[in-house]
Amino acid sequence: MPHPIDVAPRDRFLELPGRGTTWILDRPGPRRRSPVALLLHGWRASAESNWDPVLDRLAATHRVVALDHRGHGRGIRSRDRCTSEDCADDAAAVLHELGIHRAVVAGYSLGGPVAQLLWRRHRPLVAGVVFCAPTHDFRVAHPALLAAAQDLAGAFNTVPRSIRAVGLRAVASRLGADEERRALLLDGVDQYDERAIRQAGWAIGRYRSTAWIGDVDVPTAVVVTARDRIVEPSRQLDLAARLPDAVTWSIDAGHLACVNEPEQFGEAVVEAVRSVTAAGPAQRLVARLRPRPSPRSSSTGSSVVAR
Repeated sequence: MPHPIDVAPRDRFLELPGRGTTWILDRPGPRRRSPVALLLHGWRASAESNWDPVLDRLAATHRVVALDHRGHGRGIRSRDRCTSEDCADDAAAVLHELGIHRAVVAGYSLGGPVAQLLWRRHRPLVAGVVFCAPTHDFRVAHPALLAAAQDLAGAFNTVPRSIRAVGLRAVASRLGADEERRALLLDGVDQYDERAIRQAGWAIGRYRSTAWIGDVDVPTAVVVTARDRIVEPSRQLDLAARLPDAVTWSIDAGHLACVNEPEQFGEAVVEAVRSVTAAGPAQRLVARLRPRPSPRSSSTGSSVVAR
């Protein structure tokens, strides 16, 4: 009879040789060989504040690993310029250090470009990808709003910490977050490396993968935030249209779905990850053999429900 595995969380700092030390969340999953899901959080979030609605749900079927990106939460601190490529390489290094050879990767907002680059730069590690509130071209994802957020963030960082905390609590309350989620949000924001955060924000604003995103040859799913004012739903659906056989979910939420609609967000992400995991090698083979499709607009009637 097999020995039961320890299913307690194994959250800890992890040294990445030659890169630095980051913080990871690690949920073992129900079996020793459970499929692995790697979760990549959004800009100005942390692994816990972004993925809290997902962790326990997904751990019922998967080993779940999430890391704080450099400059975010308790992620790597470095004097080098923070780029999306760095974040992708950090994620690959986490998998290598944990002895994980392949994972389904889920990326939210900033985590979407990081997931795309992880596939492009470290393909053998990626079994499938789930994109949440994504686009292949952030340069046209309301650049004025992104720039305003950058300027506001820089000014906000000059305010004394005690006053910042009052403001953040008010924002969290307006978002509808409960007390526990407010604490997660505040904890993540309070640990920012503002210099790296601003660099990551500028990297997002210049990100574009239009030329190669259609080459992705693993199963994919897209979770569309249908009331998003940062990355418009039409742009999210345009990404889905460029991915061979992407399965699409839609949730009635804005860009901060993980905070203000945690139940919807958690349920959709978990189902999307499980769908991509179940797709298996056969769909990957079909994706490799099929001719690359021409990009199509979301106005063609693409469904925004799981199918």
